[in-house]
Amino acid sequence: MLTKFRMLEVKPEANPPGLHVDCIRIVREIDECPDLSYLGDGDPEYADQDAARLRAYGSEWWCYGIYAEALVSYPVGRTDRRVSYFNSSGLWGIESDSESNYFNEVAREEIDNLRNHLREFAVPVDDDTEWERLATDAMARREW
Repeated sequence: MLTKFRMLEVKPEANPPGLHVDCIRIVREIDECPDLSYLGDGDPEYADQDAARLRAYGSEWWCYGIYAEALVSYPVGRTDRRVSYFNSSGLWGIESDSESNYFNEVAREEIDNLRNHLREFAVPVDDDTEWERLATDAMARREW
């Protein structure tokens, strides 16, 4: 059970030793400060289209950031676990009207980025079968 103190209460026989990735989630959130400088910096032939696109920002389209987040737990005492969150670096400035396949591709890349990040902190993520299960679950729960 997850409590307000961010401790997992588990049965002693179900308490895995050491660091453990309990779950992964994909986060897509509004990019509050996107770099839109690419609109209007291109070919003069497209200046009118770029200007219209820039005017439509915030009402017809916006930008997202996508990152992967892991919930990692470790034992505290015999029966409890403390949790910490680790995030991938994320990709920001993704146009909201991008194809869903692109969002999926970015999410998958962020999961890979997260795995490398966790390795830097000696979190065990070398079991490919378990990692793929966590990644598949995260992709199934994404909200787009």
